[in-house]
Amino acid sequence: MKRILTIAVLVLGLTIPAITRAKDMNGKFGLGLDASTGGVSGLGFRYFVGNLKLNLTVGVNAFIPSGAGSTQIGFYAAPGLIYEFVRATSANLGIGLKANMGYQNKAASGGTGSAFEANIEIPLEAEYFFSRHFAMNFSVSILFDIVSSKGRTLNNSGASGQGIPAVKGFGISFGAGSLVAGAGFTFYF
Repeated sequence: MKRILTIAVLVLGLTIPAITRAKDMNGKFGLGLDASTGGVSGLGFRYFVGNLKLNLTVGVNAFIPSGAGSTQIGFYAAPGLIYEFVRATSANLGIGLKANMGYQNKAASGGTGSAFEANIEIPLEAEYFFSRHFAMNFSVSILFDIVSSKGRTLNNSGASGQGIPAVKGFGISFGAGSLVAGAGFTFYF
């Protein structure tokens, strides 16, 4: 029992100083990795203007075959913004809007022609600050997915799902079938 009590006191002693830091991020720029519910993952850029966080996630996929075959290329982007309506001492909670977009050339989309897909995401995001410079974010989203007749380009697990044939349509999903649909980490300067 003494051992458990000692460990609990040590954990609290190490945690309390981290909890007492205020997180006013106005004017801070961040760089990290991000994955959205809408299917865009890659390099994440963040910038704070008051309680508003501007986000941009960009990704690129390229495959160059060594033998016969065409080069496969895909470009992905997710610009968005999050309004942080709750600021705790070491975490912020916000709601926002993101536009996820993906483009793949003819070879990457399966040979039916180049494909473009877009969806709109309304994320509820929690960002926890481990220090003044390092944070992790987790989000769950409502996702409005639009799939063209050329096929899918975004890797999301929303209502339209992966593995569905190239069928034109519209889907809606909440949470994309998991507790945490989007996640990432950021280093702030």
